[in-house]
Amino acid sequence: MITASSRVQKAAGLFMVALLSLAIAFAAGLTQPQEAKAATAGVKTLLKATYQDGGTVTKTISKYDVNGDGKKDAVVLTLKDSATYDVYESMTIAINGKRVKTIKGIGHGLAGQVKLITLANGKRFFYASFTGENGDGTQAVMQYRKGKMSVICSNKSIKCNSHRYLTSVKAKGNSVIVGFSPMTQAMGAGFTVNYTYKYKSGTLKRTSSTTTSLKYQYASGKYGKGWLTNAGSLQLYTSKSCKTKKFVAKKNTKMKVTAVYLKSGVLSYQVKTASGQTGWFKDKNYSCPNSHLSAGATLFNETHMAG
Repeated sequence: MITASSRVQKAAGLFMVALLSLAIAFAAGLTQPQEAKAATAGVKTLLKATYQDGGTVTKTISKYDVNGDGKKDAVVLTLKDSATYDVYESMTIAINGKRVKTIKGIGHGLAGQVKLITLANGKRFFYASFTGENGDGTQAVMQYRKGKMSVICSNKSIKCNSHRYLTSVKAKGNSVIVGFSPMTQAMGAGFTVNYTYKYKSGTLKRTSSTTTSLKYQYASGKYGKGWLTNAGSLQLYTSKSCKTKKFVAKKNTKMKVTAVYLKSGVLSYQVKTASGQTGWFKDKNYSCPNSHLSAGATLFNETHMAG
């Protein structure tokens, strides 16, 4: 026979079991790693200044969490005026009262720009540009982590004795697409390749050393990736390492550049001729890949150099 007392005891027991289950679930929730809040991937300009009338430029931004600890950080960006020349002497980035990056001028600091890159997972990175005449200088994608600013990639990732730029940074999902533009006698001015850096293991890592996302600038000023003709005979190789010879493309062979390999600063290009043959050639630090090219000439008749 079930008494009123036993019913009360049973109900109390069920209540305690439910309460204990809730406590365990709550404790488990506290110990589980918290996923990053979804964000809108994009790039925002924090500072952009061009040297005109002189004067140091300083801007403070305190509305972003740049190190991922859930707290807003104080970011101070400074373009310091030179006491000697009509240029900016340096660009500095300070976070929470500590200077974490200084970019020195190379005698002609005429423009400075800092952008904040936000990924879809909420992680943030910086793009900094400090340049002078012809846009030469320093351009880099960087990460602030554990109190330090480290460089992910920069225009100096390419070995080139002439102009070299990071022409663009775009955020897409949890990746950043970076445009590199070196001027070499192989491809001339305006040549641009895009590489994707994907968020992995706490940082951005390039997905491949080879890309087919590219364009070049014709002597007319237009951009594209259409047909070119080589200004002289061109030795082509079987692979991007350019060790095994494949065939020689005779002067004025019609071809397109279809892929670019960039690793350890060295550039190699894959071409495909109108007849369907493919091969690779390597760029050599802005030097002429063919001895018949004169100073100021490029490997292809349709491309050009710039001052």
